[in-house]
Amino acid sequence: MQQQFDGRILQRRVMYLCKSKYLSTARAERKMGFANGTLKKLDKNVPSVSKIFVLADFFDVSADYLLGLSILKKPSNLERVKPLWDKLTDDQQENVLGYMQGIISYEQSEMRDIIRHETPLERQRQAIRNQIDKLQDEYSKLEAIRKKKGR
Repeated sequence: MQQQFDGRILQRRVMYLCKSKYLSTARAERKMGFANGTLKKLDKNVPSVSKIFVLADFFDVSADYLLGLSILKKPSNLERVKPLWDKLTDDQQENVLGYMQGIISYEQSEMRDIIRHETPLERQRQAIRNQIDKLQDEYSKLEAIRKKKGR
């Protein structure tokens, strides 16, 4: 089954990233060297691969995240995180776990929103479900490490 491009997800994520960097779309376009209105037309015009990579580099996220194929802005690596996790206090670990639960809840609600709007991209939905599962697995592993240490 061939997947169709849904620019609404790309546009929504780019608009969110602009807001999170306190940038207007016009200013972001200028900084990236894009023509006026490029970002606002992402839902209608399929951008080139090179534009996707410029966007990903500018916002410091993965292309998969921009395209809605991942809920994680950057791929995570539990082995890289574990040494930092071990240095956290109990309260800090609780805060991280609470934050992760918030992300999981938010992404699940985004998933429900996508389904509610009947986006015809089952593959995209499955990719998001898989990312939620991965995030929940990482959450469980970190929680298990914490319990194993008797905290």
